[in-house]
Amino acid sequence: MTFTFPRVVTGTHVKAVRAAAKALCDLPAMPNGVISCPADVGMHYTLKFVVGEAVSAHYSRLVVVDPSGCHTVTGLGAVRSATNQLWPVLGAALGLRHATGATFGGKLVAG
Repeated sequence: MTFTFPRVVTGTHVKAVRAAAKALCDLPAMPNGVISCPADVGMHYTLKFVVGEAVSAHYSRLVVVDPSGCHTVTGLGAVRSATNQLWPVLGAALGLRHATGATFGGKLVAG
């Protein structure tokens, strides 16, 4: 898999990071029952939100976002479903311009 951004990215624009946290919290819960999902390539993103300043800073819960398969988001209570509206907001928090689901899904490279 190849990606258009580094393996570790730190979002430092406070308003954009807050918007991403809100977008994650606002995602709908996964539907109940049996659902059919596309292939899950086994990749996910672990998000750590830092609360506070320097020495007194602490991490909130870890949020795990799966950009393939059922597009699940865990770590915020009920399992949620990532929508297309999440990717540009999350991308903006990470300094990625014009991010889409494809940005986070990566590209498969043959060979």
